[in-house]
Amino acid sequence: MSELENPLVQKTLKVIPPTTIRLPSKGMFYTNDELNEEVTNGEILLYPMTTIDEIIIRSPDMLLQGTAIEKIINNCAPQVKKPLHLFSKDVDYILIQLHKLSYDDERLLSFRCPTCEEHVSNDEKIVTHQYPLSINYFIQHSRELEKEDRERYLITLSNQMVVNLRPSRYNEMLKMYQINDENKSPEEQRDIIVQSVLSVIDNVDRIRDVAQIKEWLEKLPIRFMQEIIEKISDANDWGPDFKYEITCRDCSTKHDISYLINPVSFFMLPSSPKTNKN
Repeated sequence: MSELENPLVQKTLKVIPPTTIRLPSKGMFYTNDELNEEVTNGEILLYPMTTIDEIIIRSPDMLLQGTAIEKIINNCAPQVKKPLHLFSKDVDYILIQLHKLSYDDERLLSFRCPTCEEHVSNDEKIVTHQYPLSINYFIQHSRELEKEDRERYLITLSNQMVVNLRPSRYNEMLKMYQINDENKSPEEQRDIIVQSVLSVIDNVDRIRDVAQIKEWLEKLPIRFMQEIIEKISDANDWGPDFKYEITCRDCSTKHDISYLINPVSFFMLPSSPKTNKN
């Protein structure tokens, strides 16, 4: 018996239908069948996670390798054909929306105030408080790509060479996460920089040969490389914004905790007690 023939599954799908979300990229820059042909303007259907999806996303090894994200998006966003080839900011947005759809809006983050620790005496104990995070806050603070943003991915260097950039893909970001920067030689550090820049270049003076572009980057004077890196940073200010600030309950010091937050971490945090009472 298929899922569509199973009356229990049919009833569940009627009660919990898929939600339509619009990717912050709006589908722009996708030219290699990353999305189904039926998808327009980056709008896809998203289904809540199942029990097996939750088990998968809590596996550190599968997360680092990208297997977890690929499986979950395949299960919950069937209109995405190549999950790991989506732009990393689109993947972030899918995970945030998936969390809200599957669970609730609030999660709790444990945080010990470093300011209190600096001023504590030997006989005092610093309390670790739990602070609520609103998942909807990150959805509301997500910026979509606009058509005029395309121009920011086109760079004319001061030597008049034209570089066409594109947003970074999730599988490319994974490779960077997997690199251990400790004890790297200058040559290895250069290779990391070159590879990260190479991953977001579509073409240089209409040349798309990856080997040629890589060799060019390796020999590129530092001032031109800096021009490219600055433009990459400027152009990538779309998608979810993870800037988040909390105020210590003991000393009232404000802290930027952005470094503690990412879409995957939301699935690891405890839910709000308020939600648990319902």
